[in-house]
Amino acid sequence: MNLKKQVVNFSILDALRGFAALYVCIAHARGLLWMGMGQYLKLHPYNTWKIYDYVVASLMSLTKLSGEFVIFFFVLSGFSIAHSLASKNDYLPFLKKRALRLYPTYLLGLLWASVVLIIAMVYSPQYFTGFLNNDNILFFRFQNSSNFFSFKQIINNLLYNPNTKSIIAPYWSLVYEVIFYLLAPLFILRLSWYVIISAILFVLGFFISSDSTLINYFTNYNFYFMVGIYSYHIIPTLQKYVKGISVPLLLTVSAVTLGCMIVIESISPDNRFSMLLSATLSVFLIANTLQKRIRINWLEKIGEFSYTLYATHFQTILLLFIVYDSTGVINTSNLINPIIWITAVPICVIVAYLFYLATEKKIKIYLNNLRSTSV
Repeated sequence: MNLKKQVVNFSILDALRGFAALYVCIAHARGLLWMGMGQYLKLHPYNTWKIYDYVVASLMSLTKLSGEFVIFFFVLSGFSIAHSLASKNDYLPFLKKRALRLYPTYLLGLLWASVVLIIAMVYSPQYFTGFLNNDNILFFRFQNSSNFFSFKQIINNLLYNPNTKSIIAPYWSLVYEVIFYLLAPLFILRLSWYVIISAILFVLGFFISSDSTLINYFTNYNFYFMVGIYSYHIIPTLQKYVKGISVPLLLTVSAVTLGCMIVIESISPDNRFSMLLSATLSVFLIANTLQKRIRINWLEKIGEFSYTLYATHFQTILLLFIVYDSTGVINTSNLINPIIWITAVPICVIVAYLFYLATEKKIKIYLNNLRSTSV
């Protein structure tokens, strides 16, 4: 099975990247700046609920699929890298371009985390003592960042071995992205075997529990990158299958699938099932948006800097918490304000866009010029 170059308008797919990045940002803002369901039930017992409480519970459910939406990124990464490697699979040049494309923004995210931590240490040292202890995971992130500036942790962070229980918790996925980039040029040489072995390892993963990053990659997350690569390989066929699907039906299927993901994530101790649905939805949306040439300009714009948004939003949310806490806007004991977390989303987007202009956009322009001169 040879990987053939396909004609793909990746600007259309930027909308899916923007959607996934924005959802992760929303989920983390709600999760960090507003109480969880356990704490809400303590304040509002279920037998006292009114319509408002059901609306609140629905909002919490709709914003708890951050891990599932990271799978969107994995599938899209597999799809995009397949396109990059389809016509020219040169291992070292590929890795060089990937490193240049991603590492500066990764370093920017680490620098932003350092700034936020220094501000927290100066103005809110109580966050690191364990004195503030409630159901919100925010304080746990600060406490697990106490060694962020140690020499060992600095080296680990620089080498893509971050403490994912700290202020850079979302970076867990970036580690798996890097592993994929290192191995993708080799896997694509034997695409049929790669698909078969990935599927077998994924099934075995249901019976294997490990803290090893490599084991988790091969028995879980590698599968989603493979789905992206194989979807690229058969994208003309997929587009034919979805040609008769109307936009209303597309939206209905997507909404029902999201609902199923929420239910499965709520009742299943293993989120592999909801992540599988997420990967399925990703392929469904890729095929439909490309076939129907669906353009959502504002989401495409966010998609252009989705990587920067992902790499910086968590730190921005924690900085906002420091500001809101020090000014009395929120109460650290219960985080009961149901509106404040929403304000974090546009602020995260604006901050990320400014960082994008300073770093990622310049790198993209450089790489585009490099491709033009090499043609």
